[in-house]
Amino acid sequence: MNILAVESSCDDISWALVKDAREILSMGIVSQVDIHTKTGGVVPEVAAREHAVTIIPTLMQVMEGRDWKDVDAIAVTAGPGLLGSLLVGMTGAQTLAILREKPLIPVHHIEGHVYANWLDRSPEEIVFPAVVLTVSGGHNDLYFMEGPGQFTALGQTQDDAAGEAFDKVARLCGLGYPGGPAIERHLTEHPLPRDVENPLRFPRAKTAGQYDWSFSGLKSDVRRTVEQLAHAGTWNEEHRTFVLDAFEEAVVDALVTKTTEAFKKMGAKTLLVTGGVSANSRLRDRFNAFAHATGSRVLVPVKKLYCTDNAAMIGAAAYMVATYQPEKVLHTTEEKLRLSPALRYSLVGREDPRNATQQKRSKKEPHVLRIEVGYGEKEPKVPPNATDTINSRVDQRVAKASCIFRYFCQHGRTDGKKTEKHHLERQGSKTFGQKQVSSDG
Repeated sequence: MNILAVESSCDDISWALVKDAREILSMGIVSQVDIHTKTGGVVPEVAAREHAVTIIPTLMQVMEGRDWKDVDAIAVTAGPGLLGSLLVGMTGAQTLAILREKPLIPVHHIEGHVYANWLDRSPEEIVFPAVVLTVSGGHNDLYFMEGPGQFTALGQTQDDAAGEAFDKVARLCGLGYPGGPAIERHLTEHPLPRDVENPLRFPRAKTAGQYDWSFSGLKSDVRRTVEQLAHAGTWNEEHRTFVLDAFEEAVVDALVTKTTEAFKKMGAKTLLVTGGVSANSRLRDRFNAFAHATGSRVLVPVKKLYCTDNAAMIGAAAYMVATYQPEKVLHTTEEKLRLSPALRYSLVGREDPRNATQQKRSKKEPHVLRIEVGYGEKEPKVPPNATDTINSRVDQRVAKASCIFRYFCQHGRTDGKKTEKHHLERQGSKTFGQKQVSSDG
């Protein structure tokens, strides 16, 4: 099954054609890192506007030389994420699904990260049940996975995600954005001397939940240390290395300790680590050391490119949804048009500390990873005599979408100028597939 997927939940936009959740036929990614480096973080409005410019050229690049008959379904990240960014990708996916008469598969962004571990791997490598750590700039969660689509929430961050902490500490120490790669690059270029032990050690936070994390206190410890050194006039390159090394060690130690504890207690057969922070070399080394010491099966995405946001992981997740949860696939035009972004981080039975208005559920109710798509809070009530009106409005929206999409395909821009081919190169696009493969990074 070939699925054309789009991911646009944050500052990267990506299209990919994925076969059976494992083989990437083609993929394009347009990064906005250079743009958001100037502001030290993602500006939602800017991200959405850039997506609107690059979504069509990226799609055309991925589908170049390919027949639409080879596409069996369209998949899209439906949330959580930035509203404007999600809307750009969702509008494109809805339009394609309607015009090409393809099923539309909404995918939870975090579930996409989970299935990034399926890419370039054989089916027998992943054995259930599994414990899954998803760790990035916007999420830091631990799940027990009994099978495809069957998730139980074990833990999560109570404040900052690990990736967010990396960004903030990098900014405190005068490094660039994104923080994770910037800190790792600094420690590679300015390593601790082999005969010198780091005199700094930041405390690990204690949380109420056995498998929960907290990184806001660690961030505050780093700030106080930097301010004290600066006030004493001793803030220099060596001390910067000490601070960053101690910070990274504290984050990695917290993640590995609680994840491996859950893995052993739950009796899982596979430990999956995914998300942007899973590209961190120290984190990978620590999990690999655990695997070798215990003989456990620990898997991280095959390529570091699969750790960060990409459409291939959404295509992989969509295949699993279509296979094991076919009721979530949207087939009718009305269903496709009613799909809307799900901004809430929806874990049934587990209150998200970042959303105080979320309703508490019974302790007996199972924790299930759920994405709320379609109608927001409630499905709208439609009077019996309103069917003709709805059908008329649907037809009008389809016609409008058709005109917009055809115009974009012909011109690529709203000002009538054709999109230049080198536009993607200037935006930092990366493409790989059967013939052209990106480096592992």
